[in-house]
Order: sequence, then structure tokens, then C-alpha cells
Amino acid sequence: MVVLTLLCFFFSMIITNDVALITFVPFTIILFEILGQDEEKKLLIPVVILQTIAANLGSMLTPIGNPQNLYLYGKSGMTFLDFIFLMLPYTVVSLAMLLVSSFTIGTIKNKNIIVNLNQNSKNKNICKIIMYVGLFCICILAVLRVISVIIAFAVTLCVVAIFDRKILKKVDYSLLLTFVGFFIFIGNMGRIPMFSSLLQKIISGNEVITAVLTSQVVSNVPSALLLSNFTDNLPALIIGTNIGGLGTLIASMASLISYKFIVQKKNISTGKYVLYFTIANIIFLVVLMLLYVIIK
Repeated sequence: MVVLTLLCFFFSMIITNDVALITFVPFTIILFEILGQDEEKKLLIPVVILQTIAANLGSMLTPIGNPQNLYLYGKSGMTFLDFIFLMLPYTVVSLAMLLVSSFTIGTIKNKNIIVNLNQNSKNKNICKIIMYVGLFCICILAVLRVISVIIAFAVTLCVVAIFDRKILKKVDYSLLLTFVGFFIFIGNMGRIPMFSSLLQKIISGNEVITAVLTSQVVSNVPSALLLSNFTDNLPALIIGTNIGGLGTLIASMASLISYKFIVQKKNISTGKYVLYFTIANIIFLVVLMLLYVIIK
């Protein structure tokens, strides 16, 4: 249990919470299918819930852990280390809570698990892997402001277009257009004096709690986009939108990835999953909010 949770927690710091869940939740489901229905019915729901929480909390440590961090990091002008130190106390407490929770929910009975791996394509995509690792490093350099974002984008686009152009057809362009539309919407709303003045009064001095509450309804990424134009206290907004990823199922869109995999399991109650998910998230949310009050 601990290993499955920690994989999501630490990998989400580098490959984002979405990718961590897309990678490790299916692996967990397959593992429990091998173990049998008894273990699956007993532990699958709590393990996937903890993995989801772990991905959302591990990702808050770094600017590249999730979309709103990357956006607010760029907008705030903070250094990479400043960002990490800002979120470090919340990450450490989150890790401690996850470890306690993992040990509490139970353990898997000792069983011999045999997995047959297909070795036919072992070296088939090695060049492509090296290519994408290189592009990932270029993107990291852009995040660290070592190279220009425009240069990183141009290099990535050209390399992919030449060596793996088929992948460009799989990009969710509708999602990208949604974010573009949201930026336009936020910009227009900010130009309405009455709305701008009202929102500034609400947010001023209450960035964290406003971000947390807003995230419960529209999720933390749109909350970051919306609120960032009405406050200069972006560090507080970073804390609020990260903690705000806990709570409801839509507080972080990454949580819907795990839910989608659970829905596909016919012998698992989705209602039970949502109930346990909400309770666990609220517990983590309350503890981290108390930590914020203490630190503040």
C-alpha cells in the first residue's frame, strides 16, 4: 500500500498529477485483479483514493507538478527554490499523513505474483524514449527560465513534427481552446469595474480560503486563472489552489482520472468510492488548512 501511494506522490512532482494517476492507477487495478476479488473489494477503493490524494498533494511541491502551479509560478516571478520552500511544509505534513493512512488501511496477503512481460519490442521505441526525455529536459530548462519558453516550444514542436507527427493528432485541442477561452473570459471580466471591485474586496486578505472554496466548484486550475487577476498576493493563491485540490471530486480535475478508472470496474461501487473519497479529502483539507493558520 505504501509503495503504491508513494509512487504517485513523488512522481507527480515531476510528471504532473494527471500523468502520475494515468500511469499508476491502471497498474494498481491490474495488480488487484491478479490478487483476486477478496483483496480487490477490500482494498482497491482506499488504495486508489490515497493514490489520488497523493498525486494531488505531491504535485504541489514543484512548479511543474500541476497546471495551476506552472501558471502562477510564471505570473509571480518567483524562483524555483522560493516556490519549493513555500509549499514544503504542506508537502511534508501531507507525506506524513499519507504514510499513516497507508499503514492504517491494511496490507496485502503474501502471494506469489507472476507477470509475463512481452520482450518482442524491448528496444523498439528506445530512440523515441530518448527523444522525449530530451524534450522534457528542454521544457524543464524553460520552466527554470534558463531558455526562452518560445525556443522550448519551437524546438519541441519541430522535433515532434519531424519524428512523431502522429502524436499531434492525439492532442486534446479542445482542452487547449478551453483554456484560451477562459483567459479571454477572465480578461474581459477584469475590465468590468463593478465585478472587479467586488472580487478584489472579497479576495483581499482571504486569498487562501477564497481559492479553496472556489476550487470546490470550478476546480483549482480555473480558480487560479480567475483569482490571479484580482490579487497581488500570488504566494497565498498558490497555497490556496493547491490545498483546494482536496475536497470535492471536481476540486482537482486529476481526481476525475481515477474516478473514470473506478467507474469501469463493474464489481466496485462508485457511490462508495465517492463517499470515501470525499471524507478522506475533507480530513486532509482540514489538517492542511489548520497548518496554514499556524504558519500564517
